[in-house]
Amino acid sequence: MLKFFEQEGRFPRHAGEVPKAAVDYVAGQVKVDPALFAEYRWSGSTIEYHRAQVREALGFRESTRADEEVLAEWLADKICPTVFTDEGLRAALLRRCRTSKIEPPGRVERIAGAGRARFEREFCLQVLNGLSADSALRAPEGTVRQVVFPAVSGGEATLQALVAEAKADARAYKDWGRTVSRPAGPARACTPSGTRTPSKTMKADGRRTTSSGHELKRVA
Repeated sequence: MLKFFEQEGRFPRHAGEVPKAAVDYVAGQVKVDPALFAEYRWSGSTIEYHRAQVREALGFRESTRADEEVLAEWLADKICPTVFTDEGLRAALLRRCRTSKIEPPGRVERIAGAGRARFEREFCLQVLNGLSADSALRAPEGTVRQVVFPAVSGGEATLQALVAEAKADARAYKDWGRTVSRPAGPARACTPSGTRTPSKTMKADGRRTTSSGHELKRVA
């Protein structure tokens, strides 16, 4: 197990991943029957103890959920723009873990998928910000069809969903902007975060205004 970790940067997942030649060699060194390796249990306290010994000997530590988040962000930012295959992302992730002296997480494929999803979202938004999104998707020729669609999983469907989401967000923000910018309105208008509008003052003629000078009408 120690030599496998040194070579691969991770622990073997089952006995079949360990080369028979390596098993035979180690068995010869310790004078035991190589067939006994088949009886080794791949779960439980014994293998956890052995893994801890290997990590300590090589200066590695177990990964955490925080590490997984950092690794997914790193993949999205540094690797996904140039690597497009699952195997390529997995290999890059394992190399990163070895360099950082972290035992690779058990959810390598999931982390790679999370990194790819982040990259695709950012890539789509960046491209659409430089295009007229509606017109580009109504007639997706040229750059959109040749470059954008193939670069993301889901292609056109993914972009349509992103545009719909962006348009919904834009409408919500515009509606809020109209509400809070009216010269006169309800005395307790709120921002999207739930905070109240600036404090009110009383003029000599009895009219109440906000600190920005907008008149507040009486609400029936």
